[in-house]
Formats: sequence, structure tokens, C-alpha cells
Amino acid sequence: MTDVEKLSRLKMILGKCGLEDSVLEEYLSLAEEEIVNYVYSMVGVDGSETLPFEYEQVQIWAVVYGINQRGAEGETNHIENGIERNFGFNDMIDYIHAHVVPYARVR
Repeated sequence: MTDVEKLSRLKMILGKCGLEDSVLEEYLSLAEEEIVNYVYSMVGVDGSETLPFEYEQVQIWAVVYGINQRGAEGETNHIENGIERNFGFNDMIDYIHAHVVPYARVR
């Protein structure tokens, strides 16, 4: 999936979130970096690794979690003005670590 397709899909999921494309692209980039670093954490990262295609949806949904938690970072429960919100993950990185399996190799 291309970056344009990911951005388009993300915008469809979020609807009118009021964020500029550059902000959404940065979130996608940060999620991709975290996934790549986590996937290859057991075998080493040399900078040539790319996002495995099986984690493209995880990247998009991690961004959705990250954007929906803006202002409540690090919280799994948030109460404001009598409205209570419960989050399944502390942040975007927690979501990624729960849905990505690092590669390993036998020595």
C-alpha cells in the first residue's frame, strides 16, 4: 500500500478530525518507524528495513489510537466534564507492541 493510500484510508476512518495532512503523515511516519524498530529489535536494524506489508493495517490503526488519545496521553481512563473515556492502550506505541511480533533468528 502506498503512503497516499494509507493517508486516504486513515482520513476515511477518522472522518473530519480537523488535522492537516502533514500531521497525519507525521503520525503515519512515527508509527512506521516504531513498527520497523520493534519488528527488527531482536535481529538488529541497519536502516534498510521497510515496513512489512502485514503490519500496514496495524500502522493505520495505531495512528487512529494515537489521534483519538490526543490530550490524554498515557492514560487508560480519562474523566473530563462528567464524560468518562476508557482506552484499551496507553498510547500508540502500546498498541503497536500489542499487535506486532518481533522477528528473531537462531544463532
